[in-house]
Amino acid sequence: MGIVYYITIMRNAERTRQREQVFLRLQSFDMPYNRAMDHVMNNWTGKGDYHSFDSETRVNYNFITTRYQNIGVMLREKMIDPDLLYKTFSPRAIISLWEKSEHLVRDNREDNKYTTYMEDFEYLYIETKKRYPDIVTWKQEDS
Repeated sequence: MGIVYYITIMRNAERTRQREQVFLRLQSFDMPYNRAMDHVMNNWTGKGDYHSFDSETRVNYNFITTRYQNIGVMLREKMIDPDLLYKTFSPRAIISLWEKSEHLVRDNREDNKYTTYMEDFEYLYIETKKRYPDIVTWKQEDS
């Protein structure tokens, strides 16, 4: 009886994991994500501070960075498969947005004594950069 129960639990856990993977994949194709990413990447040079953003850029920036923060949590906690993650979300977009955002995050950490602010987005960036070290970013393009 115990073996049947264990097998049932394992099958249910695998189905749950598969549903979560599909949900993650669908998130990368949803219109709000794509519109927000397009707006941020095309309307913000990466210079200036957060308070210089117009309202629409600020909302879109928060939407994308919060999504990447949450994905970073899932990656750190091994709740998502890295191979699926990088098939779903563009490694170049993750790397570029972090590199554009890094000074904002570091300023926020320092100004607000919030040392863990966006640490999981940073973790996502570090892991992505390890996996894709040759991706050319906006910093390299501007040089």
